[in-house]
Amino acid sequence: MALKEDGSVYVLGCNDEEQFGLDDTNKREKPNKI
Repeated sequence: MALKEDGSVYVLGCNDEEQFGLDDTNKREKPNKI
């Protein structure tokens, strides 16, 4: 998880238990804004 200076949050990684809250369990290999 990364927080940018503008307050936006990005996630990457396994997400096998939908921990990113993006309504899927797809692996994120590149940072995705949430």
